[in-house]
Amino acid sequence: MKDVTKYTCVILLLLYYKPAACQPYLDLVNIRYQFASDAGLSASNSSNEFKYVNASLNFPVIFKKDSSMIVLSPFFERWDISGDGLNDIPGSLQSLALPITLIIPASDQWSMGITAIPRWNGYESNVFRKSFQWGAAFLATYKKNSAIKYKFGLYYNAEFSGAFFMPLLGIDWKLSEKSNLFGVLPGHLVYEHRVNKWLYYGASFRSITNTYQAGYINFNLIPKYLRVQDNQLAVFADIYVSKNILLNIEAGHSVARKFRIGIEDEEPKYFFDAKMKAGLLLKASLAYRIRFR
Repeated sequence: MKDVTKYTCVILLLLYYKPAACQPYLDLVNIRYQFASDAGLSASNSSNEFKYVNASLNFPVIFKKDSSMIVLSPFFERWDISGDGLNDIPGSLQSLALPITLIIPASDQWSMGITAIPRWNGYESNVFRKSFQWGAAFLATYKKNSAIKYKFGLYYNAEFSGAFFMPLLGIDWKLSEKSNLFGVLPGHLVYEHRVNKWLYYGASFRSITNTYQAGYINFNLIPKYLRVQDNQLAVFADIYVSKNILLNIEAGHSVARKFRIGIEDEEPKYFFDAKMKAGLLLKASLAYRIRFR
């Protein structure tokens, strides 16, 4: 067991010293729970709430010949959504995915990351039934100096609502010995500040856009889907209960939350398209984290 731990740490240290590193830490294991209500600031009359669970792993494998590496990042997630106009969706929506990323250091300043993202976005016990989606991402990282890296790329996913392309723009900036700003927009951006080795705090922005197979229309085997769209602003605290195990607690608010129900390969795309009350949200995570700085 010690040899496995030592080998993993060596890999992560090598990852840190390459321009491929895209944030100040890596969570080898993360389990997250989130609750979001409609008791917020939105003027919408559409009541809604959801519960969300996510479990993820990250396992890097390095190749000695050229220091390139593959990172396996399987994850599982589950949504339990309720709200006005959503009575005909399943009790739970589930996703199982296996992102595989190849990171290639091109020079002392540049690296490239290519990710293949096979996933199944289904519901309840039918998670694998007509729910397959194929996605990919490309991300180039430029190391300006020891404190700042820029990232540029493109994301694609075969959503049930149609092909989804999104340009990517990211940063990993060591603002000071105690503060970092990092993320890839429009997906996420995080500011963190270290109080001491046991406590960090900060703020985050996350944007979520996913579609899930959500059953059929009138038992005619015409598949329908639910599109989840949410933007989340939050403040957080990371409490380290040991060197690598931490408890993350977040509280915040959603912005421009929207749920849509549509039929695949049909026009118009959505027969239910409504803004929801963008309410309060609470998150709690337990993670095994390796910090690079």
